[in-house]
Amino acid sequence: MCNLVPQLISQRTKEALARAKANGKVLGKYSREVLAPANKKAADDRAAALAGVIQAKVNAGLSLRQITSELNDEGVPTARRRPMAFDQR
Repeated sequence: MCNLVPQLISQRTKEALARAKANGKVLGKYSREVLAPANKKAADDRAAALAGVIQAKVNAGLSLRQITSELNDEGVPTARRRPMAFDQR
C-alpha cells in the first residue's frame, strides 16, 4: 500500500499534464519566457562587471589560485554567494 499511493499520485499528475497539453496549454512558459532571459541578463551583467577585475589580475601575472584568493580577500562571492574556489581537475 505504501508504494501504491505515490504511484497513483504520479499517474494522475502525468495524465492531468497530458490533458492540459492536449488542450493547448503551454507548460513551462513562465520559466522559458521570463525567468530564463532574466537569469541570462544577470549572468552577463555579473560577468561584465568581473571581467575587468579578473583581467587586471591576469595581466599582473597572478595564477588562478592567487586570483581566487584575492577575490575572496576582497569579498567577491560567486554567483551563488559562496567564496570563490579554485579547482583544477
